[in-house]
This record gives sequence, C-alpha cells and structure tokens, in this order.
Amino acid sequence: MEGDQDNLVLNLYNRVRQLMEKYNALKEQFNLLNSENEKLKRRISEKETSIETIEQQYKSARIASGVVVQDEDREEARMQINRIVREIDDCIALLNR
Repeated sequence: MEGDQDNLVLNLYNRVRQLMEKYNALKEQFNLLNSENEKLKRRISEKETSIETIEQQYKSARIASGVVVQDEDREEARMQINRIVREIDDCIALLNR
C-alpha cells in the first residue's frame, strides 16, 4: 500500500512540476506578446500622427494650388460660383413663398 501512495505522490509531484513549467512558458510568451503589442500600439500612434501631418500638407497644397489658377480655370470657377449662387437664390425664393 505504501508503494501505491509513493507512486501517487510522485505522479502528483510530476504533474505539478509540468504545470509549473507550462505556466512559466506561458507567462514568458504572454510577456513577449504584451511587449510586441505595446510596440505595435506605438507604431500605430506614430503612423496616425504621420497621416495627420500628410493630410494637413495635402490640404495646404490643395489650397495653394487653388490660389495659383490659370485664367481660363479662374473663369470656369467664377462661372460655377455664379451658377451655385443663382441656385441658392432660387432656393431662397422658394422658401419665401
């Protein structure tokens, strides 16, 4: 009977040791994944900042290119603005009825 108890204790000891090894391995893997996750979050933040900067530059470039317009483009833009103003006037007239 004592041999069975010794085997039972030995088996229990081995299982606990295996569980501790698995726990330590998983803990190490968790720490590595957590570290990688933090790195990726920082990269995302940097990329978002970069995108915002590029968007601002793009808006500035569009505004700058809108200021430097050739004469024929300027005339076309003026015609479009006049058409839009007429449409707005028509809408206001309809609202006033």
